[in-house]
Amino acid sequence: MCPSEQELFFSAILLVETGGHPDPDNAIGAAGELGAYQITEPYWRDAVEHRPELVANGETFQDVRDRGYAKQIVMSYIDRYEPDNFDIEAWARLHNSGPNWRRKTHLTDTYWGKVFDHVDNWQRDYWDDAKARVQ
Repeated sequence: MCPSEQELFFSAILLVETGGHPDPDNAIGAAGELGAYQITEPYWRDAVEHRPELVANGETFQDVRDRGYAKQIVMSYIDRYEPDNFDIEAWARLHNSGPNWRRKTHLTDTYWGKVFDHVDNWQRDYWDDAKARVQ
């Protein structure tokens, strides 16, 4: 089965954000970003303000170390700022640079390039494997 775009997105940003950290869920960035997706506290606040149910059971910023919860935070953030956009390039640039990323795309070009390389390689590998199975 081909991975979904959302799965590809999360797999790629994990690698880009944590650089192969041996324990990505507990990775801590230079500016205090947490977890596999290196979420900042303001990002988390934006996401939970948009979807208050994400803190209904007392969750805190520290909970972004749980990958399942972190994915919900990222998707809430995307839904808040790019609700009708299903393009992983927009998602990656938003994740990296915030809601005003369109005014400063040059600042996200390198980040998007790294995400794209991972996604492109996985898609190519998938289709190469699929072709090999039918030959």
